[in-house]
This record gives sequence, C-alpha cells and structure tokens, in this order.
Amino acid sequence: MIARRQFLKAASGLFVPAVMGAVLPAHRRIVPRPPASSATTPASFSGLLAWWKADSLSLSNNDPVSSWTDSSGNGKTATGSSITRPLYKTSIFGSMPAVVFDGSDDEMSFSNTSLTTEGAYTIIWVGKISADSIIVGNDTTNIQIRKYRSSSNNISKFFDSIDQQSSAFSTAFNAAVMCTWRRPAGSVTVNTFFENATTRGTANDTNGFTLNRIGRTSYGGFANGSFGEICIYNSNLSDANISSLYADYFAGRWGI
Repeated sequence: MIARRQFLKAASGLFVPAVMGAVLPAHRRIVPRPPASSATTPASFSGLLAWWKADSLSLSNNDPVSSWTDSSGNGKTATGSSITRPLYKTSIFGSMPAVVFDGSDDEMSFSNTSLTTEGAYTIIWVGKISADSIIVGNDTTNIQIRKYRSSSNNISKFFDSIDQQSSAFSTAFNAAVMCTWRRPAGSVTVNTFFENATTRGTANDTNGFTLNRIGRTSYGGFANGSFGEICIYNSNLSDANISSLYADYFAGRWGI
C-alpha cells in the first residue's frame, strides 16, 4: 500500500515529504506564534474626538508651534500664529518634549468640538504647570478646563459662573501629572475628577459646551506650563479605562 504523503516546510525553507502521522523531529515541527498583544493607547477606547501629543511634532528646540496634528484622525489639527504660538521644547519630561505655553498670550485654535448638554465626555491632560492654567477653553464663551497652582493645587471645570473644583492633589503643581475630567450622559450627572488614576472629588454637571482653544479661554486666562498630551472624548471612560491609560500608557511615557 502506498503511504499517503504531505509536504512540510523544513527549517531550511525547503519542502520535504513526510509520511502521514509521522512525528517530526523537534527542530522541524511547526509551532504557531501567539497572537500579538495590543498596547493600550487613547485610541483603544471609543469616542475619541481629538488627541494632541507633543512627541508627534517634528520640530527643533524652541521652535514656535504653528500646527499641532490631531492624532485621532478627526482632523482637529490645532494652529497657532504670529507671536502667540507656544514653543516646542525638547527633554522637558525626561527625554520627551513638550509644547510650552508662556502664560501671557500663547494659544492654539482648533475646530469647534461640542460636548452636548447631558452628554458624556472625558477630557485628559498630561503636563506640568508654573501657574494657574487654562488647559482647553473657548474664544467667545467662558468655559474653562483648568489646572490650579495656587493653594488649592487642583483642577476645575468653570462654566456659566459655576466653578466646580476637585479636591487637592498630592502631586506637586510643577510635577508631571495626568488630570481627567469625566461625565456620564444623563439628565442628572456627576463630573468626576482624577489625579492620575485616583478620584479627587465629584460635582453635579449637566451643561453642554464647545471647546476650540488650547491654552486660552474668552475671559483672558491663558496657560503657563508644559503640555505633553491632550485627549477629548464624547464618551464616559470607566475607572478601569482611566487606570489602564495611566498605568499602561501615560505614566511610562511622561514619567508620572
């Protein structure tokens, strides 16, 4: 009886015949590779509207930043002009660069990004400040996503004359930190504040608002500090999502 044969690829790359059912030597067995693991990034979670990161820029130290590409793929590239452009600086967070705002007049604009009334949102910023700073805002409406240096050393959302503040942070104001503002959808919602992956208080919040500026808001406040990364979502990231982003992505990148 003629044995049924199949062709197997040896380690040399040549195809050789083998009898069906025969056991190949260990050096010639075909071992499947395990599936590649997917690293956690801001794009791992749904609802990402805009994502700016300092290390996406191909600039030299002290170059003005005229254009900051939106890494979300939604085309919300931020632009600056003339003397109000922030500066790109190398080796601000260890070997990582930053977009540095001077606290006087630096700002960047991007297309309107609306977070609706009673709608979910999550805003994440990684950086360090030298004084009270507007992270993102609007050029005509006084909406402030803010990081405070002063005695409070915390973060807040200010809108329609209501200033909702977190509790005090343990991280020094001038050290790198991940700040998160998060709200679920609904008619009665609670805005939760995070320092890295730790909750720092809550506040009732149902207002909708539109963001279109980095480092400035309409009342004249600006940012004074170094920006590593900003993410804006129209979704409510879970505690586990935020913890994963902190532990698996931001902490290692920015030395938090």
